[in-house]
Amino acid sequence: MLNFFEEKVVRLALRPEKLTDEPGLLRLKYGMVSMMPEHLKRYMHCAAQVFGLQPGIQNAEIDLGTGELTLRYDPARLNANGVSAWVAQVSDAVLQYVKQLPAKASPSEAEVMDGLRAILKK
Repeated sequence: MLNFFEEKVVRLALRPEKLTDEPGLLRLKYGMVSMMPEHLKRYMHCAAQVFGLQPGIQNAEIDLGTGELTLRYDPARLNANGVSAWVAQVSDAVLQYVKQLPAKASPSEAEVMDGLRAILKK
């Protein structure tokens, strides 16, 4: 469960800006990720794995030090707008997932992945 301040920070941190937009490559920057509470940053790694569940996304990597997300995708199957929309969906799912967690919960990575998949299926 997030307190009011944490929720606002997470909402801001999950709004990336576009750095590179080339066919097959989209680089985004989460400029506020450094402000996220440490115990919530680990969910960003899970989100990077979930990005790869979208057919056509070949690779997703996030660097929490810089806040950069690099997505490589098949431009024959997706375009940058479609990838950006998927990033927004996954970001919303991360926020929903974190908001419903009990205080001091520490789910395993597999539990987080299952939770995010369930939210995205809705």
